Amino acid sequence: MKDATYEMSGGSCSELKRLKLFSVSMCLLCSAIWILCLKNSIANKKIYLFCVILALVSSFFDRHISNYFKKTFGGEEKSRLLVIPAILLSTMVTVANWNLYRGLDESVNAFYFVTVLISGIYIFYRAILGLYALYVNTVFNLPLYTKRQMMSVFGFVFCFCFAIDIIFLFLVANPGIVTNDSLAQINNILTGEYSNHHPVFNTMVIKLFIDIAFMLGMNINVGILFFCIFQSLFMSLIYAYCVETMCEMRMNKAVLTVVTIFYALVPYNFVYSVTLTKDTMFAGFALILVISLFRIRERLGGKIISMILLFVSSVGFILFRTNGYYAYIVLLVILLLVKFNRKKETVCIALSAFAIAVILRGPVLDSLNVVQPDTAESLSIPLQQIGRYVKDGGTLSDSERAYFNTIMDVDRIPDEYEDWISDPMKNLVRDAGGNSVIEADKAKFIKTWLSLGLKSPVLYMDAWVDMTRAYYNSSYSNGSIYYVGVIENDLGIGTNVKSEALKNVIVKCDSIMQGKAITGMGLCLWILVILISFSLMNHDYGFIENAVFVAIVFTLLIATPVGNSFRYEYPIFVGLPFVIAETEHLRKIMREE
Repeated sequence: MKDATYEMSGGSCSELKRLKLFSVSMCLLCSAIWILCLKNSIANKKIYLFCVILALVSSFFDRHISNYFKKTFGGEEKSRLLVIPAILLSTMVTVANWNLYRGLDESVNAFYFVTVLISGIYIFYRAILGLYALYVNTVFNLPLYTKRQMMSVFGFVFCFCFAIDIIFLFLVANPGIVTNDSLAQINNILTGEYSNHHPVFNTMVIKLFIDIAFMLGMNINVGILFFCIFQSLFMSLIYAYCVETMCEMRMNKAVLTVVTIFYALVPYNFVYSVTLTKDTMFAGFALILVISLFRIRERLGGKIISMILLFVSSVGFILFRTNGYYAYIVLLVILLLVKFNRKKETVCIALSAFAIAVILRGPVLDSLNVVQPDTAESLSIPLQQIGRYVKDGGTLSDSERAYFNTIMDVDRIPDEYEDWISDPMKNLVRDAGGNSVIEADKAKFIKTWLSLGLKSPVLYMDAWVDMTRAYYNSSYSNGSIYYVGVIENDLGIGTNVKSEALKNVIVKCDSIMQGKAITGMGLCLWILVILISFSLMNHDYGFIENAVFVAIVFTLLIATPVGNSFRYEYPIFVGLPFVIAETEHLRKIMREE
């Protein structure tokens, strides 16, 4: 009897070893295929390699993970749900590397495409499975902070972030960082002719401080300096509120320290805090919006304060960047469909904020004769696709050429078209007065645009991928993260650098961070997708806050004007520490219950 038991135990052990060997071998095979297929990708391949390592580790502990799911969920069926985010992530990678196998009419390229997709699904599935098992089994201490300790944390984070901003502002960026977009807004202020091409409500905030400087008999540089100090205060308060909320979520001190250092010392945070750009305040409103939604639903802190902040941040989110309006509509749909704590109050506030914002951005601006963005501005992707078709030798029928010549100078397209930015194509339309032609008959524009796409879908796909891939795949080294200085102008705006050495360090950081994980816009979307899948697996409501940032990315995929612009996804970088901490907090609650 003893020998039989021993043999059974040995046989069982041998079977487990064979299963582990099969799992690891399968993962190694898929990994080798995936990496070899993507070896010529221009994306950051180190992130691909990291995913492979995660998948291999997960495969090695396959039986432990399986046992966990059996013990926790009564079987492994629930783990199969994680194939959904795996499919999404693999699709993102496969599509983003479209240039490697673009001629899908050839069978070998079609096979190449499918191979990358399927091997990627397996790798991401294994990686996500391992991350989820680690996520639900990792135990952190749960410190309980007193109200005094939380206020001390708030005060410290605020002072630290604000001090760094001010040091940078006065030593390197005085009176503030001014870009081409900044000059356009300043020109609106000085001429009194306002356009909502750059959100006019952000322009009005800048105007307030420039007007104060003029009232005090000072010049425009002082007005810009006043605004940058205000914006730094605004962002520092939000960062402090975020970390203080993490105290209420009972995050440990190590987490609080890392998040504080991230907000205070990562260069793009203090650079954007003193840059005249709509993206900074929009990012602040986005972060307050998700914090308020979370605090109201999870009953953290004062209900009234959270509701006021939800209303204000919602209005700001909609008004301070054009795509905020469309992203907020996605949030409203989710809030209306999902049942959660304090839904009635939350939906009422959200709908009220939306209604107020719609009135402000519509009838109010019209009554003030504020010029709305032109039609070409909303057609970045279609115009890029038309430009790519013409530039790469696509044939135009006589009727198509005649129509497009009423919108733009078709002969100029091959010289003007750029695959990473839509401004040249939009300017061709503006130069020819094409906006009015499109407005007069939108259906004809859509019909003609579609007709070219049907003739050469590959060229249309080329144009779309070139414009969007940085927002959903790994990270790319092309494209600046930020600008330090004042763009050349004739408005008397100059810069006063007191520490060239510090400026050189900050400028160098820009080039160092390009293409790295810390600035990987697509990587951020991957993290959001994984966090949403964890939230749905746990049956909690953290996916609501994550959906706000995913909606921002979605708007970029259908209308981005620049192919790789860090500032468009800056709100996600600002919000990511909070949504990661929120996911961990909700897991703690699930475990305690």
